[in-house]
Amino acid sequence: MADFDYSKTSLDIQSAMLDLATRYPDKNRRPDSIRWGEYEVRTVDLWGVPAKGKITIQFLESNSEARQGIDIKTNGSLILVDGEEISHLRTWHDADLEDTVEYQYNCPDGQLLVWNVFERTWPNGEKMEEKWTGNSGFYIEKLNDCERIYHCSHGLCFPPDFESLVVRVKLT
Repeated sequence: MADFDYSKTSLDIQSAMLDLATRYPDKNRRPDSIRWGEYEVRTVDLWGVPAKGKITIQFLESNSEARQGIDIKTNGSLILVDGEEISHLRTWHDADLEDTVEYQYNCPDGQLLVWNVFERTWPNGEKMEEKWTGNSGFYIEKLNDCERIYHCSHGLCFPPDFESLVVRVKLT
């Protein structure tokens, strides 16, 4: 994590991440997160995981009117209920749907990528799904090697609100 506290600047999370890249041009030496007050904030979590298992996604809390969700990506596959195999899963929090979903996964390289997403509605009514913009980011509460809670801020929050979406991801 970078030592500099970006919460004391006028930058949003994405601008702070760009500033971090400028401060550390060597990718091998660059921290993968920024300090935002008391939090270690990132926009992507690269999670070392077992090669095969079950992933459970549970939406714990949402205190925002913005539509929000979480993306999970693997170089292998996530297996949907109908047997279809995909490498990138987007799961939206929706009050009309179950709060918990489970999928089998195959991850030959042992790495999952996780990030939060949100929907933006423009003045003309057009809706866009976005990630990695504005104050979109999260901090991770690591419960153990196979279970994490993501405290997410969507990109439209100012200042960031890391409780706008709270998601538990568990591997078994």
